[in-house]
Amino acid sequence: MKKSGSLTRQISWITGIISTAVIIFTSLTFSMAYYYLVQHDTRSLLVKEAAEIIQEQLTYENSVLSYRQNPTGESLSVKLQNFNLSAIIYDTNLKPIAAFGIYQKTNYTATRTLNQALTSDKINLTTHILADNLTYETLVSPVKFGEVTRGIIVLSHPYEFINHLVQLNLIVFAFSVPLSLLFGWILSVTTIKSALTPLNKLVDYIKQVQFNTRLTKLEFKDNPGTEITSLTDAFNDMVSRIGESLDKQKNFIAHASHELKTPLTQAISSLELAESTSDPKYISQVKEDLLSLNHILDNLLSMSKISSSTAPVSPASLINIKQLVTEISELYKKSIAQKKLILKIDVPPTSTLLFPKEHFRILLSNLLSNAIKYNNHHGQIKIVWESNTLAVSDTGIGMNAEEKSHMFDRFYRGRNKTSLVKGTGLGLALVKLIVDQHQIDLKVNSAPKHGTTITLKFSP
Repeated sequence: MKKSGSLTRQISWITGIISTAVIIFTSLTFSMAYYYLVQHDTRSLLVKEAAEIIQEQLTYENSVLSYRQNPTGESLSVKLQNFNLSAIIYDTNLKPIAAFGIYQKTNYTATRTLNQALTSDKINLTTHILADNLTYETLVSPVKFGEVTRGIIVLSHPYEFINHLVQLNLIVFAFSVPLSLLFGWILSVTTIKSALTPLNKLVDYIKQVQFNTRLTKLEFKDNPGTEITSLTDAFNDMVSRIGESLDKQKNFIAHASHELKTPLTQAISSLELAESTSDPKYISQVKEDLLSLNHILDNLLSMSKISSSTAPVSPASLINIKQLVTEISELYKKSIAQKKLILKIDVPPTSTLLFPKEHFRILLSNLLSNAIKYNNHHGQIKIVWESNTLAVSDTGIGMNAEEKSHMFDRFYRGRNKTSLVKGTGLGLALVKLIVDQHQIDLKVNSAPKHGTTITLKFSP
């Protein structure tokens, strides 16, 4: 619950910050847009009024610049008041001729701008702060008569709305932060907690899982949302995989216990008989049972080592296929002779493969061992190597479709084969582990009474 509360608080802060940022950004965007719109209108007004004042109310007579009423009888002072304008008029010596509005108390101090108006004949528009800390838009324009500059007029219009706009923004900002945080908190307490309810149910279910029983899938009566549904599906898939793994583990332990118990029980019985009769044949039987037990343990250890994700990867080395096939075949020479089998080896002497030698040895040993065990007397075994492909074939009893589908299962030995042939049912399972680990292409061709051929195609 602490983690859930922490997540709620984090989402609350994030929601509040995002909401505040959106409010601030929106307010600033509208403020700037409105400012530029008003500035454009204000500058248009100043340019228009300046042109009218110069044309209608300023005169230049006897080398003197002066002002008068316009043709409608409106004085310059009244005109300026009607448009909330302030003005100051200079002659060419930058001596004030008349001042109106704020310029009656405040001088226009931008001397450089005035000089530029005299020399460049260009209108200058600027935004600056004048009296009472108010922002003004100001126009500085040369006064020309007969293409000659006779003076300068300065017009200013206040941006009163800007101060109100700034105050409004400050108020908005002051209220937006706490309101946004409150909104985020309410959202997290209601919507987020409601959304996390299925997740909490999933957590409670996981806490109650007992791995010594069959796991059941988690289901919701209502629709918890796409994200939770995806998470639940993934969890149920994991439950299925764990269930299958547990079943395999239980089956493996049961089969391993059975396979280990059989030779161990036989060895104990043989020891008891040897002890009571002193017959050497029982000692040989004990030795055979112990060797069988040791073979089972070797296969189990090999399977554990190959399938372990933490085991070091066997290093690959350049194998001489002919040499290794001959070497392994020699180990089964006695078994081949006992069943009077014919072994044919078709491997070029110069054939090589870059592959872990121990893994190749396990592959060929188990394939050859099965070809001997399930072959008929006076049968034939053929080992062929061509184009990075190993094929081991026999003329034995073969397999039906069901046996082929289970031939790589651990401890599986096929119907009616347990009594016919001694074995552990681990050899081909070990082969499948190595094949999957090295991504070897494996094919099986087998039919009852027509033998079996297993082909392994290695990557070049």
